[in-house]
Amino acid sequence: MGLGEQGVTVVPEVPRKWLPGKRWVFAIFFIIVALLLFFGFYENPITGNIIGNKLPNINETFNIRANINEIGSLMEINGKIGEISIEAVGEENKLIVEKRSSIDLPKTGVTNINIQNFSGDISFDKDEITKLKGNALTLSINGIPTSSTNGTIGITINQGLTYRSIELKEFFLKKYESQSSGKINFNGEKLILKLDNESLKIENFLGDLKTGVLTNAGIQKTGLIFEGIAGDVSIEGDFQFNFQK
Repeated sequence: MGLGEQGVTVVPEVPRKWLPGKRWVFAIFFIIVALLLFFGFYENPITGNIIGNKLPNINETFNIRANINEIGSLMEINGKIGEISIEAVGEENKLIVEKRSSIDLPKTGVTNINIQNFSGDISFDKDEITKLKGNALTLSINGIPTSSTNGTIGITINQGLTYRSIELKEFFLKKYESQSSGKINFNGEKLILKLDNESLKIENFLGDLKTGVLTNAGIQKTGLIFEGIAGDVSIEGDFQFNFQK
């Protein structure tokens, strides 16, 4: 056979297979990416309370104004509050400022306490403030401001402080639950519900609050007002109602 007549045998290429080790590496990588994407878009139900409260998405909320009876249980708020206004009433108490000095509150009459840009903890029920501890940009007692050389003022109430009224502005509340009577407006006047000793739950609220002695059209009464946006409102009683966007 001449050189021009030599045959050539073609051997088919054996398909390459992934090694078991490479396959597991890819699977683990895919799972990690999927978990990161999931927890990036959804609140972590395990560590959410440890990391901190997640502010509601404005696109998943609705306007609410709840005018209901007085607080039914202890309300605990942690985080930033734009402004706190307190009308404290006659009892001996001290407001600890900067851990070094204290301000004696009057034993009689009403003491007006105003705190701006507060960050910390405040707890109160229908009668008294049980805890107030944190830092603020400004503090005023009966219109007299208190300053600090560090730019912020450390504030602590060392015992229960009876109040006439409390107003909080620009704060976040994860959840409020109580047996309530009163009225709730949703998205302005589009939907109005009247409550008569119903079980009320408001979740992911962002806005303002007033409680204590409230004045409406010259009439004073005790009550509680929420005004802002919320992510979910549930009512249970003679009927069940759930409002969420």
